[in-house]
Amino acid sequence: MNNKTCSMIAATLLCTASLSVAAAPDTSACPADFHTLTMPDDAKQCQVFDSGLPATLVFYSATPQQTLIDYYTAQYPGMQVAATVQGRTLLTAANDSVRVIISPDHEGSQVDMMIVKAY
Repeated sequence: MNNKTCSMIAATLLCTASLSVAAAPDTSACPADFHTLTMPDDAKQCQVFDSGLPATLVFYSATPQQTLIDYYTAQYPGMQVAATVQGRTLLTAANDSVRVIISPDHEGSQVDMMIVKAY
């Protein structure tokens, strides 16, 4: 194999590695709460998209979907199931200040939170 071929292969591998790193989600340690909504103890892979209002956060939990639905409706008065579509459950606060979508994800759940205004 000549040097030109090796250079092309090396450049392709470096380019592919750069794309893989760039495409990886920007996750951080999960906070104990997000704008007064508490996080389950096993929350991980947190991604904060907006920290100012409206604020959004996504995380994974090994907790089953129904357990998380029960957790959020019990923890926050006025939080109720608004709709379930294709296995995803939308919870909203009474004043529509908070929206939480809980979706099944492998052995646990993905949780998407949007805080529209102070709860």
